[in-house]
Amino acid sequence: MKHFKILILFVLFLIGASSPVQSKTPPNSWSNLALKDLAAIKSELEINHPGAVDRANPKFVEWLQNGYTEASKLAQNANSFGGYYFALRRYTDGFNDSHLSIKIPNKLKTENNQWPGFAVFLHNNRFVVSDLSGMKLNNAVKVKTPQPGDVLVDCDGISADRLFATNILPFYGIDGLEASNRSYAPRLMFDEGNPYIKLPKQCTFENKLGRYNLNLNWQAIASKNTEHIVDFVTWGEVPKIGFREIKPGVFWITLSSFGSDIKQLQEVIKTASQQRDALQTSKVIVFDVRGNGGGSSTWGVNILESIWGKGFAERLPGSAAEAVDWRVSKDNVASLKQFRLKVVNALGENNDILPHLDNTISGMGQALKRGKTYYRESLGFVSNEKAINPGEVSPKIYLLSDGVCKSACLDFADLVLSIPKAELIGVATSADTQYIDNRAAELPSNKAYLWLSMKVYRGRVRGSNEPYQPTHQWNGKTWNTKELENWVLKLSGQG
Repeated sequence: MKHFKILILFVLFLIGASSPVQSKTPPNSWSNLALKDLAAIKSELEINHPGAVDRANPKFVEWLQNGYTEASKLAQNANSFGGYYFALRRYTDGFNDSHLSIKIPNKLKTENNQWPGFAVFLHNNRFVVSDLSGMKLNNAVKVKTPQPGDVLVDCDGISADRLFATNILPFYGIDGLEASNRSYAPRLMFDEGNPYIKLPKQCTFENKLGRYNLNLNWQAIASKNTEHIVDFVTWGEVPKIGFREIKPGVFWITLSSFGSDIKQLQEVIKTASQQRDALQTSKVIVFDVRGNGGGSSTWGVNILESIWGKGFAERLPGSAAEAVDWRVSKDNVASLKQFRLKVVNALGENNDILPHLDNTISGMGQALKRGKTYYRESLGFVSNEKAINPGEVSPKIYLLSDGVCKSACLDFADLVLSIPKAELIGVATSADTQYIDNRAAELPSNKAYLWLSMKVYRGRVRGSNEPYQPTHQWNGKTWNTKELENWVLKLSGQG
């Protein structure tokens, strides 16, 4: 299980060190900034990203050049922050990799934000008007809006699907990924200053009474409210990390983050360890990962081993991979060394992360001196003799996904769903490529960071951008915890 110890997102340690500084920029300078940053992104990827030299993924190399050409054409016409920002987004989004992206401080994302007073979400492949009455919006738009539950049919004669494909997908998300489409669907009715799209003026909606047209009245909205609404519409309120027995013999473990909520996660592990016997002999265990966008894979391993003992995770087929190849470069080695300092400052010298991290830094350094492209760490597969057998796990295991689950949460899903008879319920998870272990690279404009991976999995059990599909689909329009509990009790025969 050694390879899990280093899977801590660098965002937890590096982003706090410094932030790009906002400065007033003349309109005619945005194009120059965008072109310089695009060139820096391309160079950064060529020198430091495993995909740039990955023979197993020729599409990465193709978009590295073709995407740069396409985004540069957009950047040549940039005369605002929006023009700058979305030219960069077009380039990074074209790699179809959730671990390769542009990060910009919220204080910079304030130009030209508008909305027509309502938002939509994706449900059963239809764009449905969301109910925002439960939100406390300081600048709610006082205009006529469609009713919650009504379906968006088209805008200006363009179908809702086509509008989404034109205005959103070139800049957000992963092609063909259900969870990605759900995540970005609410942005269809927000204008973030993207000059490369055309905002709709009149839309057609449908309800039980038929169809009707509505002229859109676009009005200003703060960027922070945009993000708040998008998150609320897509996922609702994220549940708090916790441990509960909702009915005798039915345990509900909420793991909405593997990131900075250290105390809550430690408390869950402590409680699970104390109740190990009860958990092992229970009827049902639900691992609720609603809202979990990743963090450290170590938490998932520790939670499973708090229930079934040390070494349990290593015996699961989901822990298997042939190897990882680290892209060898001066910048990647320097980033790992900086990360080591952060780990020591946060956890001290005696922790589970340092031994493997030190081996990686040493191996990378030696490979760099020899002029190697990759530094390989062999992993290995679980033998039949060593693997967990069905008789070792008594309770029915459910992994509950609302579609957010990505990064370290997907590593947890790899493990949980390889437990005999475990099932995914809810909706499909998100997905990621084989590239992982991210770091930040500040761009020349000082207005943005590039997030890029330093290593690539070889022979991972889950394919590139391959989500897990649920055995039982949740068709509710909300993610109300009580409704989900009742649903799970019925599924498991405990209701």
